[in-house]
Amino acid sequence: AIYLLPEQSWGIQVWRTDLPNELKDQLYAAYDSMYEEISQAIQRTIDRYGYFIVYDIHSYNMRRGGPQTSVNNAADPQINIGTQHNHEKWRML
Repeated sequence: AIYLLPEQSWGIQVWRTDLPNELKDQLYAAYDSMYEEISQAIQRTIDRYGYFIVYDIHSYNMRRGGPQTSVNNAADPQINIGTQHNHEKWRML
């Protein structure tokens, strides 16, 4: 739910300082709550329609070899699904 150490995030130092335990607890609680809401929404859909389709789409760090790794666009193409917050240049796609 939260990257705390560089080895959890492809060697990237995500936080300047350690997160306070109180903040981590709040983030974990929000994470758990979100998944509970998702679970309930899925169950409501199954109850109504008899099934639910899951699209297993992942995002990943294109610099998983480390923060200084160059980007290989041929091997790791950039695909944007949502367009609401994309730069105007890409909205037509």
